[in-house]
This record gives sequence, structure tokens and C-alpha cells, in this order.
Amino acid sequence: QTPRCLVFLSFGVTVSLSLVASLWSLKTGRLSKVTGLDWEVYLILFCCVGLSLLVQAVWAVARLKPGDRFDSTAFAVAAFTSMAPIISDFYDTLKDVIFGALCLQSEHLMIQILGVVSWLYLCLFHAYFLLVTDK
Repeated sequence: QTPRCLVFLSFGVTVSLSLVASLWSLKTGRLSKVTGLDWEVYLILFCCVGLSLLVQAVWAVARLKPGDRFDSTAFAVAAFTSMAPIISDFYDTLKDVIFGALCLQSEHLMIQILGVVSWLYLCLFHAYFLLVTDK
């Protein structure tokens, strides 16, 4: 139960930060069809992911039983798979949220609706796998 709650919390924070960054960029006219967000916003989000990884590492080490230890490459592997483009859930979620914001930027109502539906799908898809499926 605890891992599922942690995944739900992690996804919730990821989606929230991505939505705030994308909507702020949309509202301020800084959302680009070419680059998405400003590089400073990407840097802030990247730092948030790094901080999240550090918090998770401290939490995991604090829960170790006496005599247990992690492999010396564990943090590097976790950091790479959490922050690398294409393979990380954070990157994929951010990309999906930016897509929805770009749709909202359109003048066409159907494309704006597509953006909102894509955000709903993103949340419902993750909720289904977190809440409905059994391990």
C-alpha cells in the first residue's frame, strides 16, 4: 500500500508542477510551439525532480535495516531513469501536459477541447493503473 501511495503522490506532484509551469507559460505568452517552455522553467522543473530524488534516497536509506546497503550505482541509475528524456515518466508527463497547453493556445475550439481531453486522459490513465489494477 505504501509504494502505491508514494507513486500516487509522485505523479500528483509531477502533474501539478507541469500544469503550473505550462499554464503560467501559456498565460504569459511564453509557451512556444518550437521549444515548449522557457529554458528557465525547464531548469526549475529539472531541479524539482533532482530534489525529489534526493528526498527519496534519504527516505530509502533511513528505512534500511542494519547491515543492509544499496549498490553504489543505485542513485545514478534512479537519477538517469527519472530524468532522461524519452524513458522517464516525468519527461513523458511533462510532454503530455505541454501538448495540452499548446492545444489550449489554439484559436480552434476543437483543438482546445482536445487539450483538455488529453489532460483528463493523462490523469485517468494513471489513476486506473494506480487504483484499479492489482499487482
